[in-house]
Amino acid sequence: MHHSDRRMWKTSEMELKNNASKYLVVCCVSMLLGLTIAKGEVGEKERCEDILTIPSDYYKTPSEESEGNGNINTRSLSPWTWKPITVKNRIPPTIWEAKCSSMYCVYPTNSSQAVGYQQNSVPIYQQVMVLHSSATRKCYNVAFLSVAVGCTCAWARTS
Repeated sequence: MHHSDRRMWKTSEMELKNNASKYLVVCCVSMLLGLTIAKGEVGEKERCEDILTIPSDYYKTPSEESEGNGNINTRSLSPWTWKPITVKNRIPPTIWEAKCSSMYCVYPTNSSQAVGYQQNSVPIYQQVMVLHSSATRKCYNVAFLSVAVGCTCAWARTS
């Protein structure tokens, strides 16, 4: 082999190595991108495969009268009112939360209702499961909210 042949061979070898490394980088990036896209699609399918069927009458609640409690929120010694809280893209979209009518409990007397300053009216909380739709609106994510469901009397805190 001549000296010029060796130089040409080394130049060709270097070009081949440079091109091979570029080709290898392109292949690796393509594979990683393909795996990332496939993983995202599979992961999304796995999260959304479960089906939750909501009955058409889900939002209808039995009347308080039929449940036997009647207007318990106004008859309570710690009365409350109901406040609707609506959030779009949530199931259920509207949750009714109790708001205590007074800081203190009310005690009936012979002539009128007396306020009991020794006991406070405090909300009772319940964890409620809700579903929030994802950005794609194809899936729902489960969340738990702390919701006031009524009020009760409790001894006033002393410091």
